[in-house]
Amino acid sequence: MSTLFDRELFKYAVGKRKKTLESVASHIGINPTTLYRKMSGISDFNRKEIQEIKEYLALDDEESNRIFFA
Repeated sequence: MSTLFDRELFKYAVGKRKKTLESVASHIGINPTTLYRKMSGISDFNRKEIQEIKEYLALDDEESNRIFFA
């Protein structure tokens, strides 16, 4: 189980860009339930998902690192 993911910062970044968690899940090709599992640490984000989220939310390297590798 991953403890590196910053769930609150991720949710903040999604809202700040006027996106929804459901739209993030859809963009990376997973079910919203799967996204919630990943956010809860039940499973981990893979590199491709992190890259796609970074691009979708236009995260810079610093913000991406704080979210996924806190």
